[in-house]
Amino acid sequence: GDVAVGTDREEFARIGLDVGVLLSRWGELRFGLRHGSSELESLSTIDTQEGSAGPALSSERESRWFVRLTADSLDELSWPHSGLLTILSHTEHVSVLGADLDYTETELLVVKPLTRGANTLTLRGSMTNTKGPDGEARINARLGGFLELSGYAEAELLGQHSLLLSGTFYRRVNPRSILFDLPIYVGGSLEAGDVFEDRSDISLDGLQIAGSAFVGLDSPIGPIYLGYGANDQNNDRFYFSIGSFFR
Repeated sequence: GDVAVGTDREEFARIGLDVGVLLSRWGELRFGLRHGSSELESLSTIDTQEGSAGPALSSERESRWFVRLTADSLDELSWPHSGLLTILSHTEHVSVLGADLDYTETELLVVKPLTRGANTLTLRGSMTNTKGPDGEARINARLGGFLELSGYAEAELLGQHSLLLSGTFYRRVNPRSILFDLPIYVGGSLEAGDVFEDRSDISLDGLQIAGSAFVGLDSPIGPIYLGYGANDQNNDRFYFSIGSFFR
């Protein structure tokens, strides 16, 4: 529900180094290292059988390396009409240099727009998979927000694994201008997805269903959307967003 049960404050510091290579004009291969530490302080008083306990403080160190392959031939990120975007990333959290965590994450995003005339249908699939001894205690997958199970707030659904499939339709409704072209689109989406605590629970059966309707503008400061979304869990929400479809 909407009842607050506590307040937390997190402080963290991280350092990293990336190296990469461009693959012609269509992609990039990147390798990176990260190391950091964080402190999480609970600002709420915890009631126990022995009485009230004060704020709790915990600390954690993390070391990880990752490799990410990006293949991108989209004509644009704002309102794509052609091409293909694929991002495959693998991260290993390792217990070195005093780090406390040991688990892996694999993430995949595929985006394919199909255009005919003024109409575009953009198909999208994404997943997050976590495994390892410390993976079950982490929140690695997040869904919720505009076009990511619309009707929820951003990142409202949390878990170890996620799956999202969607189709987004949009149509340009104003004519092109030679001097000052400001495309305006109307559209909608149909989305299916969920987050999961156990890998054995991942399946297409029982996915949450969501949808949205929106109007958008390809402005000089980036794409702007005003929309309404709802899902089959009786959640609905209005959205005002600036930025790409894809995070």
